[in-house]
Amino acid sequence: MVRRRVSGVIVILVTMWALLGASAAEARKPRPPRPPRPPRSQRCHPGTVCRRGTGFCNDAGRCCNTSEGDVACGSDCCEFGTQACCGGSTCVNVLEDGNNCGGCGIVCRGGKTCQNGSCACANGDTDCSGVCAKLLLDDKNCGACGKACDPGQTCVLGECGCSDPTKLLCDGQCIASDSNNCGRCGNMCPEGQDCVGGSCQAPCGPCHELVNNVCVLKDTGGTPCCEWQGNAHYCKAGEQCAAYGCCSEGDEVCPTPSGSAQCCNGGFVCQAGRCCLPIPYPDCNGPGCCWWPNS
Repeated sequence: MVRRRVSGVIVILVTMWALLGASAAEARKPRPPRPPRPPRSQRCHPGTVCRRGTGFCNDAGRCCNTSEGDVACGSDCCEFGTQACCGGSTCVNVLEDGNNCGGCGIVCRGGKTCQNGSCACANGDTDCSGVCAKLLLDDKNCGACGKACDPGQTCVLGECGCSDPTKLLCDGQCIASDSNNCGRCGNMCPEGQDCVGGSCQAPCGPCHELVNNVCVLKDTGGTPCCEWQGNAHYCKAGEQCAAYGCCSEGDEVCPTPSGSAQCCNGGFVCQAGRCCLPIPYPDCNGPGCCWWPNS
C-alpha cells in the first residue's frame, strides 16, 4: 500500500515538472514584435467609430479620418483619390498599379501600363484591338492597325518592303535589281550596259566579273590581270602590267600619251612617256627633254 502511494506521488511530481518545464520554455520563446501603437490621442477600438465621430478605427487601433475620404483597410488607412482597399486588407495605388488600374482587380494587358488610373499604350504606341503596336515597325500593323505585310516583306517606317534590302518591291513581288529594274522598278538599262550596284553602266572589264551586281576583280591566284583596249593579258608573278605587255620586276612602267606603256630598264628612266638616259638634253632643261644614244 505504501509503495503504491509513493509511486503515485512520483508520477504527480514528474507530471508537474514536465508542465513547469513546458511553461518555462514557452516563456523563453521570443514573441513577434507588436505593431507600433498610435499616439494616445489617436487610439481607438478596432472596428468602431472613433471618438467624436471623426472617422473609423482600423485593425491597428488608428483612427482613419473619413471626413477627408480616407478608408480603414486592415491595419492601414487608404488615402482618398489615389488608393483603394483591395481584398479588405491592402491599400493599392489605383493610379499606377497595373493589376489594379482605376479599381481593384482591373489588370492592364496587351503591353499597356497604368497611367493616371487608365490602361494605355506607352512610348507613342497605338492601341490596335487591345494590343499596343508600333505602326512604323509592326509587320501586322504597318502604318495602320490591321495593315499586315505579305510573307517575305517587313515593315519599314510604316511601309511594307522587302526583308532583303538588296531587292525591290515591284507589283507586290520582291525581285533582285537587274537590267530591267535597275535601282528602281521599271528602270531598263540601254543596250550594251549592265545594272551594277543599282545603276546602269558599261559591262565589267575583262579582268573583272559581276558578283551581286558589283564589278569585282577576278581571282587569278595572285597573277596580275592587265586590261588594255578591251582585252586582257596575264603577267607572271612579280611582273607588272604595262598596257599591252608585262614589265619585269624592277622595271619602271612608263605610260605613253597614246595610252600604251613602255618598260624602262638598264639605267633608262621614264620621262614624258619615253625611256631616256638621265642626261640633260643640251638645249633643254624641262621634263620633256630626253636623250637617246645615237640620236
